Amino acid sequence: MSIWRDIWKEAVSANQKMVLAKDSSANSFAPLLEKYSNDGMVFYEMGEAYETLELDDAAIKNYKKAQELFPVPHWKDVAGFAINRIERNSTHFDSAGYGKFYKLQWDSFHTMHTFANLLDECRYLGISALSRIDSEASSEIVHFRTAMEVELNFLFPDLISSLGKNFCLREALEKLKIEGVDWEIMRDMDNVREEGNLSAHENDHNEKYLSRTINSFINVMKFFNDCSV
Repeated sequence: MSIWRDIWKEAVSANQKMVLAKDSSANSFAPLLEKYSNDGMVFYEMGEAYETLELDDAAIKNYKKAQELFPVPHWKDVAGFAINRIERNSTHFDSAGYGKFYKLQWDSFHTMHTFANLLDECRYLGISALSRIDSEASSEIVHFRTAMEVELNFLFPDLISSLGKNFCLREALEKLKIEGVDWEIMRDMDNVREEGNLSAHENDHNEKYLSRTINSFINVMKFFNDCSV
């Protein structure tokens, strides 16, 4: 893992701690700010935490700082989109001209940040995958499937252990269905499972296909997040 991804992973963990503690002082970010005071991702993740806590002024302040520090234009745009999202939600007017898929990708990226009850490993995997779904679709859809499997193992250990060491994910989902999990969630889980399998062998993903897969993944992660409350 590259150094910047190590820093990002630490920042995502600090974000999670801040949201769970409802800590407007951002104490969980103090060690990172001391070590990486000029890293845009630290401020970006602080902005995400403030936005989740509905402290919009503090969120915008940190997104702007991130935008200033990011060396890569792509991430400057992401920070700008986050600022626009807050303004869009408060004014019900979007003048930035972002494309439909771009909005879905980065709104989903933010939504994944709000799922603070997920396992840290799963949450980071989902956030990272959403950040690259437009450029590395095949590998990141596989990561969607992996994140789902990690949470299934954690939330339903008895069910998983009953299937034996070499269990099939399809079998696990069939058992969940029998236990009465909502059919729409089961449909989304099966979609994430199937697309994860197919993506290991396919590289041609259009925006309509990706949009459906992203929506299914977010619905599944929301279900897991709510199960963990």
